[in-house]
Amino acid sequence: MADSLGNVNFVRDTTMFSALDALEDMSDGDYEEDESDTQGSLSAGKSAVPQFTSSVVDAGDVEAVTAYVERQLVEFDDVFVVSDAEIDMYTSKGDESDFWQRFELWKAAYYKTKLGITYNVPDVAKEKGEGGDSTTATASSGQVFRTPSPSVEPMCRSYVGSLQWVLLYYFHGCQSWSWFYPYHYAPCISDICDDLCSYKVDEFPKDSPYTPYEQLMCVLPPFSRKLLPSVLRPLMVDIHSPIRDMFPTSFSVDMNGKKMAWEAVVLIDFVDITRIRKAMAPKLEKLSEDETRRNSRGQNMAYSYVPLDTDDISENTPEYPAPCNLKFPSICPLKCKGMIYIMPSLKSSGSRTPLKLVHGLIRGSATRAQLRPGFPSLFTVPHKVNLEFNSTEVFGSPSREESMVVELLPNILDNAGSASAIASELLRGKKAHGKYRPRRLFVSWPNLKDAVLVGVSDDTGVYTIDSNGTNIIYREFTSSAEHQIWSKNYMDALHHAKRMLAVAMPNSPKVLVHVLPLRGMEMYPDGTLVRDYGFVSGKSHNPAQPWADIATWTDLGVQSYLTGLVSVDLTGAWVNNPRFQEHSAVPLEKAYPVAERVFFLGRTPLYGSPGKVVGHSCDNNGAVVGID
Repeated sequence: MADSLGNVNFVRDTTMFSALDALEDMSDGDYEEDESDTQGSLSAGKSAVPQFTSSVVDAGDVEAVTAYVERQLVEFDDVFVVSDAEIDMYTSKGDESDFWQRFELWKAAYYKTKLGITYNVPDVAKEKGEGGDSTTATASSGQVFRTPSPSVEPMCRSYVGSLQWVLLYYFHGCQSWSWFYPYHYAPCISDICDDLCSYKVDEFPKDSPYTPYEQLMCVLPPFSRKLLPSVLRPLMVDIHSPIRDMFPTSFSVDMNGKKMAWEAVVLIDFVDITRIRKAMAPKLEKLSEDETRRNSRGQNMAYSYVPLDTDDISENTPEYPAPCNLKFPSICPLKCKGMIYIMPSLKSSGSRTPLKLVHGLIRGSATRAQLRPGFPSLFTVPHKVNLEFNSTEVFGSPSREESMVVELLPNILDNAGSASAIASELLRGKKAHGKYRPRRLFVSWPNLKDAVLVGVSDDTGVYTIDSNGTNIIYREFTSSAEHQIWSKNYMDALHHAKRMLAVAMPNSPKVLVHVLPLRGMEMYPDGTLVRDYGFVSGKSHNPAQPWADIATWTDLGVQSYLTGLVSVDLTGAWVNNPRFQEHSAVPLEKAYPVAERVFFLGRTPLYGSPGKVVGHSCDNNGAVVGID
């Protein structure tokens, strides 16, 4: 298809034609490569449709393929063809100097357009010639960087100093109240890498916190001036105000490659506190006594509860009854005491003992693959990373630039190869509390959510287990509706992994693992505490019928995952999570000690009422806890 200038969008056309070829091959029942294929089109055997679309073609889901192709074609609207010779010109290893020259020219354009800084670009090829000179340095990665141009050195110094200020702020408190980064954009990382230590700030300027009104004058827009005392408001809007230029009603924004307005760089000049203080000085004399008090800096205060004494309660002491007819006690007046609170510090000051900073991790901390489920880690499965165009979705929009894509290497399930082999490996669980418990898995890598296995399926059928946990049951898909449901689940799982997670699994088989995620802990009437996985937990567990129809699985809370995103705990670190440990019933005397304060959670009008345990009793009808 040609645009108004006659240029052919080759990628878009070949994607569409190859999808149509695939659909025609499906209807014919044969899948053969067209030997007469020419350069202008691709046959089904050379389809430009992504791999997982061809998988759906095999399943016979024409509507799913058509819908997917329509979504994918949008991505190629702005694609233009680059010849191999031109690509080699940019990527040839034999012409490294040309690459560096282009790289420096790109940086010069960035600094000029974004910051108005003239970035000197000498002949980089000569600088990086054989032997080198003082203008180059080698980073730890072995990459050679040029010493930054003097015009951007102050920017690099301010940027690294700001990072230093942030780190010191969290460990030692505010180092300087007036320090700020005086640029709207960051420097290029290659300009910071060279001689990084030289940008260290030895000491930040010592100053005092701004007054409350000074802070408001620095951050409020003119439309919020009513938050200021009336005598200060004209400074923002009066045309005769000496700082009127610091409060624009309109300004420019730079989207800087973003799509959402809140992501834009707001190009407003930085405030000048010296000018603000000078303009405020004559106005402060006109503040009222209360406004002057509000403009002062107070002490840090800590308040704590103080029980009422009998002397504090009299006949005139008011009570505030509960706003409903439930058995909530009336609210009485409360007392508290306030004390000046001195913020703890890592530095010694006067008689104060400094806090001890523990460097590194606390002893016994779990790291990497030993992290508890829910804490993401890249060390739980083998992988490698690739920088490629992936259209990764960021804040709901596909990225137009390259993304770092994590490629998962084959795991235990991938190596099994087929749905039947994976089912044989996983479906047989174990006995717990006198009943069959499904196999625990950890899904949604890298977050590793605790879940139990329901079944394993491919495009032909689904494997489940009987109620005794001994025999694997295979049920073949017999209707087109079941094929479509499975195909949709498979494509959704692939799209989520590729587009949302930027995870590629080229070696994963065309198999789905179906699980029920952990919802929390459930206590049986006898006091036994077990993990709650929804349908298979507690009295609701009825394995005779629940998995007969795959169309009902979503309503039952079943989630589907690709094998690459499913992990089996081989070390015991995940299954032994202390937060979700099951245990048998605890004696009433230990679970509810006498005089223990409790809240009633029964399904009666007294739900939520506070109380105190007064005793226990047990008989053939059960156990009773007395609550006052």
